Amino acid sequence: MSSSRTAWPNFFRFRSNYRTECNIEVHLAVNRNMRTAQYCAFGIFTWFLITSVQHVHAQSVEGLHRIQFESAGGLTWNPDQSLHPLVSGHTRSSVSGWGTQDWGANTMTWQAKSEVLGFAGTDFESRKTSHLTWSLERALNENVSTGLRAGGFSGDVLERNLRNAEEWSLFDATQWNARWWLTLNNGLRHGQLYAHREEWNYRTLGGLDRREFAFGSSLNLPILTRVRGKRGLLKVNQQRTHHLANLVVCFEHRETQFDGWALGEGPVAGGDWLRSDAVSAFNGTLEGLSLWTETKGELRLELEEISGIGGGLSSGWVYRQDEVRRAYDAWTFRSAGWISGASAQWAGRLMWQRDAVTHPELTVVNESGWEAYRYANSEVQFRLERGVKNGWGVFTEGQAQFWRSNATDQGWYQRGDWNAWSLRVGWIWQRSNEARWVQHHAPVRRMAP
Repeated sequence: MSSSRTAWPNFFRFRSNYRTECNIEVHLAVNRNMRTAQYCAFGIFTWFLITSVQHVHAQSVEGLHRIQFESAGGLTWNPDQSLHPLVSGHTRSSVSGWGTQDWGANTMTWQAKSEVLGFAGTDFESRKTSHLTWSLERALNENVSTGLRAGGFSGDVLERNLRNAEEWSLFDATQWNARWWLTLNNGLRHGQLYAHREEWNYRTLGGLDRREFAFGSSLNLPILTRVRGKRGLLKVNQQRTHHLANLVVCFEHRETQFDGWALGEGPVAGGDWLRSDAVSAFNGTLEGLSLWTETKGELRLELEEISGIGGGLSSGWVYRQDEVRRAYDAWTFRSAGWISGASAQWAGRLMWQRDAVTHPELTVVNESGWEAYRYANSEVQFRLERGVKNGWGVFTEGQAQFWRSNATDQGWYQRGDWNAWSLRVGWIWQRSNEARWVQHHAPVRRMAP
């Protein structure tokens, strides 16, 4: 089901058509004013963080803060991820900032970004998003540290809609999250415990409001290589080992609770008139909750930078259990990798990820008969920057997505194979609170996170 910005909840449907139209017009005006106020407040807060930092002319500063403007244009294929793709002109403009400030044993970090995506020659509406993340970490002693992180999101998101059919729709949503963590350090070894809270709210029909809670842990183990001593030199202060990489093991348990999901909704299992085991046509109009539990495990190898180039590989699995309907049980096997590098004028990164998902409770028909619904989703992203002069630079970026499933093009909860990609070229301007000489002669170009 695709989202509609002219479809409104049931509490706007009064008996009088005149009152309904008036209330819709008032709500539309208030909604637009609220969105405008949110973006203005976001811009004012970001600008306050940048301008509140004093300009330091020393060679090193305790706090490093940056702001970046960029604009790009290019082409995109299948931007709405539909079965009827088309090519369109594509523009993207954004302003972002990030920084770190130290106050003794406390370290504050922040990130903010607001961007607008536009499409030419199509009926697609422009998409606006805003992100803000702030965290504070405190070192309790040389081996123990703790911290808090809070973040928020507001804008348009393109995600899967799980009502009746699994399809991709554009939603107007807000999100907030908070995390607490405790880190134990022992040299290059360190472990972390954390608790995470998150909530999503949608302002368009079809979106499923949800609350999420998660807790987990991670363990970082260094991989060291042996370095031979040099003959004829004193052995004092000679390096005997080299830090080659980190082996990271992660586990997490997450619970997701949906609001406003009628008990009769969900994918059809076994025909048009049959529902899953916990659902029947009788209680299909009742409001209810849907609870998902997810258990995640990940093994990650993070390579240390060598001559300015670093990267890593990751492999993980996710087991999801639908506690109410059983229809959305799923096994996910995930593999990912990334590589990044930077020099005085160049900087770039490349990331890829592949998810292989199996729904054991959903069956689809294909040439070989009925079998469990499976799909594989692969994504690739890249970005390359080149500095020009006085903070100005040029960049190119792009991404591609490939969706493959064992189902045919027709069905309730599956889609046929499809592809999507986009490619952009643009300009960039970046400035920090460092001295101008330091900025113009930086040994490594810094990319926005």
